[in-house]
Amino acid sequence: MHRVLSTALILLAAAAPATAQDVEKQTVTDDAGVVAIDLPPGFAQDPELQATLYGGMAAWRGNVDVGGTSTWCVVFAQRYREYARAELALEVPYERTQEDEIEGSRIEGATFTQIATHNRKGPWLEWRRALERKGRVYAIVVQIGSTDYEATKSVGMDLIGSARVPRPEAPSPLPPGFTEREAKGFRLQTALGSKSREASYVREAVLARKIALEALGGEPFDDSVPVIRVFRNEQQYRLAVSGAGGDPELRAAFLIRERYLAIDATREQPKKDANETFWDGIRLGVALQATFQHFGGNAPMWVMTGLANYTWIGVESGGRVERPKKWAVNKGREVAGTIHRLDHWFPLAWHEVADKGRAAYELWVIHWYLRHEKRAKPYRSAYETYLRVLRETGRPKLAADAWEGFDHDAFREALFTFAQKWK
Repeated sequence: MHRVLSTALILLAAAAPATAQDVEKQTVTDDAGVVAIDLPPGFAQDPELQATLYGGMAAWRGNVDVGGTSTWCVVFAQRYREYARAELALEVPYERTQEDEIEGSRIEGATFTQIATHNRKGPWLEWRRALERKGRVYAIVVQIGSTDYEATKSVGMDLIGSARVPRPEAPSPLPPGFTEREAKGFRLQTALGSKSREASYVREAVLARKIALEALGGEPFDDSVPVIRVFRNEQQYRLAVSGAGGDPELRAAFLIRERYLAIDATREQPKKDANETFWDGIRLGVALQATFQHFGGNAPMWVMTGLANYTWIGVESGGRVERPKKWAVNKGREVAGTIHRLDHWFPLAWHEVADKGRAAYELWVIHWYLRHEKRAKPYRSAYETYLRVLRETGRPKLAADAWEGFDHDAFREALFTFAQKWK
């Protein structure tokens, strides 16, 4: 989750003398010149602050003139690696944090979204602009030490309005020893050198993607060709995965920050293994990749995790998603309707889930039930509307309005009753 400044240290730090807003501004950038913003003279870079930020690219602090009063101001830039879409980047990480969006402050353009917020942890206002460039999202944040929105509005809007991305970052180059080719709707980047094994991975990925896309429906936000990267060196795989914030113990994983499915061919397992984490990683990873592309980033957890497991179990069931394997039904029967109401799932992040194994199966059952069970028909329209609005707007809170007026306790009871009789 993206972190925001949460202490009053900003307030107390030494700052440059107050400056009038009509003086000529200076253009400042991060070290690589990726992001830029125009600031009054007297602002200075703050490497220590930058180091505390998630995806921190640069940070500056100084003073601005608010109604004739010198007021502290902090500006910082971040990469939102988990997103390709500005709206989603501003919604999901902050949905349950300390900020309250100020009514009427949202501005949306073709490649950016901007909001202003109150911060409950400290006496300041914040303007945040997310900008899309070449499939990546960058954010510029302006914090001003005042709680008077009307008094600071023109200053905040003036500063944040100059935020831009003059030099978006290029994708990471293909590592030495890898080749790239088209493979049944994927870009296969491989160092393996075994076409038969590579073909088996692609076949598994094709089936998983087919199931995921059928579940998602409609056109994806990101229609680029999905990438699979096959490693033949375990250490290189582990470094790539851990460097992208993933778990190197997984034998295959979708690296959300790098946008490719990583496969460690050195730890391939026979498909009949009782614990076939290699093939499971491919199935789950492809589903997460498809869902990421569809919504334009790391969508709400109940959608990402639920549809990933819906896809995984669909592949395990030979592609017959409507007829899941007996073991999956048994797992679903144990947990369905026992963990959370559906609306309680909406804002939760994965790290907030206590029993991840049970949660994964409950979320799978929720999606399966809403898609295939006849008795779920009263809820199906709300479910489909939620997914459609989320795709169209990138705003989970707007999507959740589709469920307004529904009795979530009744839904939970219906889900539980269905699962107990599921065969």
